[in-house]
Amino acid sequence: MVEATNGYAALEYFKEHQDEVSIIVSDVVMPDMGGIELANMVQEIDSQGPVILMTGYDFSNRRDEVEALGNCKVINKPVEASMLSRLIRKMLANSSDT
Repeated sequence: MVEATNGYAALEYFKEHQDEVSIIVSDVVMPDMGGIELANMVQEIDSQGPVILMTGYDFSNRRDEVEALGNCKVINKPVEASMLSRLIRKMLANSSDT
């Protein structure tokens, strides 16, 4: 697991270590570059790169927009570890099928 201080740092790490990154889990709201922009940039580099965005806000009006990016899902906080684990496994399985 690698932590980044903001979306730009996460994107730079992804660009440099794309083959080592299995999945990105990010908050929607972050300093400098938010999770939606990060997901867009990641999808431009790897259209099947799995991204999970977490939010504590009502995101119902933008959920379809984000999930249309490809292998990207939005979940609401607080999230149970077991649910997050199941989602990660499912998304990794989907990305390896393509």
